[in-house]
Amino acid sequence: YGCKTWPFRVEDTRKLLVFDHRCLRNIFGVCWDHRVSNNEVRCRVLRNDGKSVDEVVNLH
Repeated sequence: YGCKTWPFRVEDTRKLLVFDHRCLRNIFGVCWDHRVSNNEVRCRVLRNDGKSVDEVVNLH
């Protein structure tokens, strides 16, 4: 398919971030109405060791 040449758009990054945050909230058991920030959920689940999707994409 030649997928190595496909451009990675800002919209793709945003969609991956939304999916990542939804998964982390599901793992931690945080509902959307609990008003907990995505950064706080990430710190609780990954203990500050995990990188966000956009950080990983920027590395490659």
